[in-house]
Amino acid sequence: MSHSMWHRTLVCLMSRRSWPIGLWCISALVLATSDHLIGRALAAFLILWFLPGWLCLEALSAAPSDVIERAILACGLSFAWIILGLLYLAYLNIPLVGWHPIAISAVISLPAWLCARRRKLSSLSWPSTRMGFILAGVFVIAAAIRFIQLGYAEFHEDEVEVLSLAVRISKGEGYAVFLHRKGPLQVLVPLAFWLLTGPIHEGLARMPFAVANLLGVLTVTCLVTRIGGRGAGLVAGVLIALNGYLVAFSRMVQYQSFVFLLISLSVFCLWEVVRSSEKTLIFPGILCTGAGLLAHFDAVVYLPVIGYLAWQIVGRYPAARGQVLVSSVIVLGLCLSFYVPYGFDPQFQHTLSYLSEDRVGTQWLYNNLPGLLELDRVYSSRYYLPVVVALVAGLFVTYAVKSTRFKGLTMLPLLVGVVATSVASRWPELYKFDGINLAILPGLCLTGGVFWALRKISSCPGDVVRDEPGSNASVGFEVLALWWAVPALAYTFLVRAPGTHVYVMYPGLAALAGLGALSVWSRMTRQMRILLVSAGSTCLALILGYQSVIFLLREALWSDVCLQWKDNWAGWIYGALPKPASYFGYPRRVGWKGAGYLMDRGIIPDDFRSIGVEFSVPVWYMFDTPRSCYSDAALYLVVLPPDAEAGYIPKVLPSKSDYGHIATIYVEGRPRLSLWQKGVVGMRSPAIYKLEELSSRFDEIATIKRFSALDSDMIQTNYRFATVAKLLGYRVQPRPVAGVVRASPGDELMLWVYWQSIQPLKDLYRAFVHLGENPVWTQQDDDPACRLPTLLWRARQVTRGQFRLSIPREMPSGRYPLNLGLYDPVTMERLSVVGEHGQELGDAVLLVTVEIERPPQ
Repeated sequence: MSHSMWHRTLVCLMSRRSWPIGLWCISALVLATSDHLIGRALAAFLILWFLPGWLCLEALSAAPSDVIERAILACGLSFAWIILGLLYLAYLNIPLVGWHPIAISAVISLPAWLCARRRKLSSLSWPSTRMGFILAGVFVIAAAIRFIQLGYAEFHEDEVEVLSLAVRISKGEGYAVFLHRKGPLQVLVPLAFWLLTGPIHEGLARMPFAVANLLGVLTVTCLVTRIGGRGAGLVAGVLIALNGYLVAFSRMVQYQSFVFLLISLSVFCLWEVVRSSEKTLIFPGILCTGAGLLAHFDAVVYLPVIGYLAWQIVGRYPAARGQVLVSSVIVLGLCLSFYVPYGFDPQFQHTLSYLSEDRVGTQWLYNNLPGLLELDRVYSSRYYLPVVVALVAGLFVTYAVKSTRFKGLTMLPLLVGVVATSVASRWPELYKFDGINLAILPGLCLTGGVFWALRKISSCPGDVVRDEPGSNASVGFEVLALWWAVPALAYTFLVRAPGTHVYVMYPGLAALAGLGALSVWSRMTRQMRILLVSAGSTCLALILGYQSVIFLLREALWSDVCLQWKDNWAGWIYGALPKPASYFGYPRRVGWKGAGYLMDRGIIPDDFRSIGVEFSVPVWYMFDTPRSCYSDAALYLVVLPPDAEAGYIPKVLPSKSDYGHIATIYVEGRPRLSLWQKGVVGMRSPAIYKLEELSSRFDEIATIKRFSALDSDMIQTNYRFATVAKLLGYRVQPRPVAGVVRASPGDELMLWVYWQSIQPLKDLYRAFVHLGENPVWTQQDDDPACRLPTLLWRARQVTRGQFRLSIPREMPSGRYPLNLGLYDPVTMERLSVVGEHGQELGDAVLLVTVEIERPPQ
């Protein structure tokens, strides 16, 4: 091939029409051929979370023309489309493998690429140099606090719930998308990524959420820049980048980052339509709203601002009514495709009960202002909220000072609201009358005053935004008021226990603070600006320093800092640190990977319980092995405090005399996890393991296939018990040899059975395990799967049961059958058993033969 032909080929591949599909093919090739984890993760990110959205924009919309904004929107649309595709695939109840998300991406990307080739592509532009520096600065601050030590902390119990559900969906248990009290997005995002990366660890699992959070920060920066100018965008971007709630959730496998990104993109798109009449952004904007609703119910509080923007679009551009209506109907249908079947699922009643009783509460009105201020201090430091509020106040003070007397009177409702809300925060009892909390009244006055004042300011934006190129204030600052006010009112006055859900009000608040900073800046002299920059830099450093301590330190160092905190200057500057593990994002590292690796290798038994931690965490790190059904488990995993000594002995074991200390796992040179095994006494020197040596070995085998696999020592079967369940297999201890278990009187037989339900059940069934026939020497009757009655079984659900039989000391020598069966406890009727080839086996199945050998007298 000649040099000119090579050159033309290269130019063609690098053209705007060709490089996306070329990059898609390269990414697919990497996923098909490479075992390099980082390379696979990068390829998975491109093929899942960037290229589908980019190609859709190329096919449908010329806006946004800014490359950075277009790339951010492409990621948001990719998240939405891939998750919808994976949701519908989960409904099929089929096992999922790596090519499934690739196929979904192909179904989206290839038709979009073909459409893009047929249309004339408008030109794209890069941000100006100044805007580039602003975005780079915000990016560095946001990325540093979000990505440093991202994979250090072990999974929180909320995270392992998400990942456990992802494993169940991958096995073909599609109903698992309904089994938690949130939308499906936070389960399907890590599932799609995990299916493509192979092994996964904490850093990789959290990566899509951290990226989404970072993109949300950049979206707010770009939006506020378009509304108020570069200065306003810089301040808003820095403030939202340092919001402690969003920082915490960026470091977790949780939905908040996606609600933040998707709603921010929706506001951005619809605002841009209002400003520039770019109607091709209507559907992407409304689609992002729908995807936010599929992430969590939190997105509901943003519907007023989305609705207001849609109303503005229809009012300004009557020809766009049809597009708004059609887009809304399509997205509503997509949302209902999840929420309608969810409403008919039994889990929905539990979710409804949780929301109505535990979260919203049974009263009509509340006052959460005092708790909100304290929680903000925990996550963002005592300086963050005062800075934000001061900047927002600066917006209105500047307007009031520079306006005519009549215009200044529009600030009166706002002033009354500020005073009344301050009183409600400081003396909340003053607003309680006959059991009704009326603190919402000053809240309404405050938010209504902000909305009204911003509408007036928007009519004369020169009073706020002066000499700031690129600003488009005439669209209406009241949009930002709605973005902040409705979430603030909802979670401050209408919800009993808002907790960290108050994060929803900060994007709009940061946007208002950015406008306030610009308004104050434009009225200052050069000397005052120098002072303002110095004060702002100091506050930035203080907030960043505090968050670096609570989020970025390793746990051992965090513990040391906490002990010295009160006695040095940091305690005086910041106040008290939050208690360990009392906030999201705490860098907890106990050593569970070490225990999981030892269990996988058979070094420690898998009949375990844990002490000092929510049980779901060790269950996950033991490769989703259920905890023991018995309180006297064969193994106890005991979490030690960070400052524990090497010889620390726990005081909470069921019977200390029955357990021996077999091992300790050290983390960063400190004992953190103590292993105690039943029946092992008199060990002089427990084994010592270092997490740093075992962690990477665990990560190498942490594939979704390993987590979804059943017990490797299980004896596989295929017995069918009527139309209730299949017996997939069982395991007996002591292990059988040639189908025979050898034991002695006084020994204990342990049996694990693995069931797969055939259909949802409306009746309760019990299982029996009998040793011997006529007579039965010992038996146990219990639920087939402990802690999960058959009434709660779902179709195709795989469960595990555990049984123990104590062999009587008077039992004579001989061979005895170990039988298993199911029966109806009401009628006592046993279920018939059918073998693998359809043969009838009666009402019980023979598992093994137990040979009893009495010791010589």
